[in-house]
Amino acid sequence: MSKKIKKLARKKNLRKPILPDGKTDTLFQLAVQHHQAGRFLEAEQLYQKVLASHPNHADANHFLGLIAHQMDKNDTAVRLIKKAIRANPRLANAHNSLGAVYRKTGKLKDALTHYKRAITLQADFAEAHSNLGNVFNELGLFDEAIDSYRKALAINPNDSEAHSSLIFALNYHPDVSPEDIYKESVSWSKHHSRQRNDNETTTEKRASKRLLRIGYVSPDFYHHPVGRFLLPVLQEHDRSAFEIFCYSNTSKNDAWTEKIRANCDHWFDITSKTDDATCKQITEDRIDLLIDLAGHSGGNRLGIFSGRAAPVQANWLGYVNTTGLAAMDYRITDDIVDPPGSSENHYTESLIRLPDGFFCFSPPEQSPKIVEPPAQKTGMVTFGSTNNISKLNSNVISLWSQILVSIPKSRLLIRSKACTDAAVRKNLLAQFCRRGVAAHCIEFLQGTTFDNYLRAYNEIDICLDTFPHNGHTVSCDALWMGCPIITLRGNRYAGRMGADLLSRLDLAELIAETEKQYIDIATALAGDLNRLAMLRSEIRPRFLHSSLCDAKRFTHSLETAFQKIIKEKY
Repeated sequence: MSKKIKKLARKKNLRKPILPDGKTDTLFQLAVQHHQAGRFLEAEQLYQKVLASHPNHADANHFLGLIAHQMDKNDTAVRLIKKAIRANPRLANAHNSLGAVYRKTGKLKDALTHYKRAITLQADFAEAHSNLGNVFNELGLFDEAIDSYRKALAINPNDSEAHSSLIFALNYHPDVSPEDIYKESVSWSKHHSRQRNDNETTTEKRASKRLLRIGYVSPDFYHHPVGRFLLPVLQEHDRSAFEIFCYSNTSKNDAWTEKIRANCDHWFDITSKTDDATCKQITEDRIDLLIDLAGHSGGNRLGIFSGRAAPVQANWLGYVNTTGLAAMDYRITDDIVDPPGSSENHYTESLIRLPDGFFCFSPPEQSPKIVEPPAQKTGMVTFGSTNNISKLNSNVISLWSQILVSIPKSRLLIRSKACTDAAVRKNLLAQFCRRGVAAHCIEFLQGTTFDNYLRAYNEIDICLDTFPHNGHTVSCDALWMGCPIITLRGNRYAGRMGADLLSRLDLAELIAETEKQYIDIATALAGDLNRLAMLRSEIRPRFLHSSLCDAKRFTHSLETAFQKIIKEKY
């Protein structure tokens, strides 16, 4: 059962509703017990029985709506939760739940409305404050997001998830320094790290002939950037030297999940396991090196690592900064995103720099064919971004607006999940218009399939990278589809991912060191259709034959690093 449902099901005002009779009370309490245990079918049947005799039972409608939400029956969830609210307009938890459904379905304005209503009804509703922060963060309203997270923490200082969300948001804020993020990350460790008994942390003396046991922990073992970058490594791991364990906190299992599962030696679903129980499992599995693939991103299980579940622990891939944990020994990176001599003070972890980059890329199967630059047909240069709009802060919008205003016959195509919400599109468009960009120069693309997403690049001449948080997976996909990317090198890992990628493809001429240079590169490239056409035809072959697509080579470098840090511990 998801943490979301567990939290809602544990709320006292939900366990003790005003009930019309003893029989209904008994049925409802039994339904809640099944619900809390994850027995959704049994709970659903009992809630239905309650509603058969009392159709306006607010809590039964609310909880039945939660089950529908968990099963991705979101229209049903909205109908049921709205019915609960009509029966009891002051049910703050129901407004919070409705906000969650709207957020999941991309209706961010509606989500904001109901989270705010929940807080109006219950000012000390920490979870609603945190959820409100999540929506603000998705909208790129970082000041509001940070304020909401801090309010949640003021109410419940022990909420490690809200604290992680705060830290995650700080990485996107253009005015927050690496030092600020470091301090907040260390604060997380101070306030939320677990303490284990001495007898739990004893290190086994590893038998010299035993395979090294590597454990990966992630909430993203599905068709997600982490899943995409990890799979080729799992496929190439040397099974004569390593035994691979995956600890999955994944609730979005899909076909990609099955690929990952098929390429590890041991698979454990930890979604319903506590940190203590998972630590015990990992200790019993005698893991030599435990890899965190999430950092402070959503669904993380940093509590496992803070409790020293394995003798050697490292962070890699799924997060752009330090975890702040004293128990996290290493971070796997490279010398471009983390230049030697200028990055070490921003991490509690020791940095392990891989020689050919911190990741490898597996080209999407059945990729669409690359077409000629659309400007050759339309006579208009199309810039584009497929990044989450949370990365489109005011500085980014201002710089992009200068480019659009200075280049006649240019437009910007924006594709982001959040742009399915008309209110989000209206707000973004207004920001560009205030900076002198004509409304017809901004276009929003929608589409739900991965194939549609890749085909969107065939409508873009030049991709514009965001800052201070660059794109990464979308930049890989854009380049794979032949779209050149202009990036602005930043002062932290998150702001150097674009430079890392372009440097390894010998496209350093697309890396700007200043905002002026960013504009100059965009202007020059937009005015040279021959150069655009040449790049369009060259980038995919260049990518395919680079070290970035050599999974065997990358995995060997990664394994060499693993062996080194394990040997240092033992």
